Amino acid sequence: MADRSRNVIYQTTTNLETYEVVEEVYADRYSRLLYSGQVKTAQSGIPLDNSDLMLFEYCQRLVELVMDLQPKDVLMIGGGAFTLPTHLIKTNKNIQFDVIEPDKDLEVIAKQYFELEVSKQINVINDFGLHYLKNSKKKYDLIILDAYYEDSIPKEFLSRKFAKLAVSSLKEHGVLAANVVSTLRMDAKVLEMHNIYRKYFKYSRLYPTTKDRTYYYAHNIIYVASLEPENFLLKYPALRQLEA
Repeated sequence: MADRSRNVIYQTTTNLETYEVVEEVYADRYSRLLYSGQVKTAQSGIPLDNSDLMLFEYCQRLVELVMDLQPKDVLMIGGGAFTLPTHLIKTNKNIQFDVIEPDKDLEVIAKQYFELEVSKQINVINDFGLHYLKNSKKKYDLIILDAYYEDSIPKEFLSRKFAKLAVSSLKEHGVLAANVVSTLRMDAKVLEMHNIYRKYFKYSRLYPTTKDRTYYYAHNIIYVASLEPENFLLKYPALRQLEA
């Protein structure tokens, strides 16, 4: 029987962050995880149980969103171990990812430990999200924000400049989806984000990532903003249409 104790298989400190690659039981599945920062936040992970179901529930919801929206051009800000694009290109040959990740060492870690392979469908750009949007002319069907600093939303996402650039970088029917950590009542930072984004997006919804409906328990939630009304067929229906 395999040893299911916590096993640290790699550690490193780059110019931007400290990382650990760990094999352990996570969400009742034996998995390989990428931990980052001083508080050792689980940033990415893959199951080692031969299942196609992604390890993190919020990633499962993002997969459902992509399957519903069927985007061709996706901008993902925050690469982690690149597990989401790696998973999605296996079954979708028409999707193209531009992944913005400032830490170039993460691509090396992802290739060695998290099944990232060289692919024309995944274009890794070592940059910060706001800087990239300022200089890019490309339009996207979907923008995914999945970057946290320790356990909080990066300041660059909480600005009118970022929200305005995000809207201008979307195609006519484009959608922005952000992985946030909050209670269902919307914590202060998520509310701050919404109050900024609603000045540029006409519609926004919160999609739970788990069946838990405890309003005082913080967990991953998918914040979706768009210029047109959308109601995606995710496993758990949107809580409500947020005020514009």
